[in-house]
Amino acid sequence: MRDKIIYEYVIELKDSNDDIINILFFNTFSEVQKNLPSGNYDIALVQNIGNDNEDLKDKAYAYFINGKLSETFDNGRQVPQRFL
Repeated sequence: MRDKIIYEYVIELKDSNDDIINILFFNTFSEVQKNLPSGNYDIALVQNIGNDNEDLKDKAYAYFINGKLSETFDNGRQVPQRFL
């Protein structure tokens, strides 16, 4: 079965030790912008790869650094141009 790629945004809420204490999920970046929390957090674009037979096969994160999305995911794959 052919793999599907699904993208979503997350806000990772962090405590004072930079440990993730909660994750909020969004379909669009405009939803992220409307729900920005106070306090310590990171924003990332998540790439989920999988199919109906094997479920989730791979997950990769591209983080926003100084307000700009990284051009590569943490596994080295390129972020699609439509997200940059």
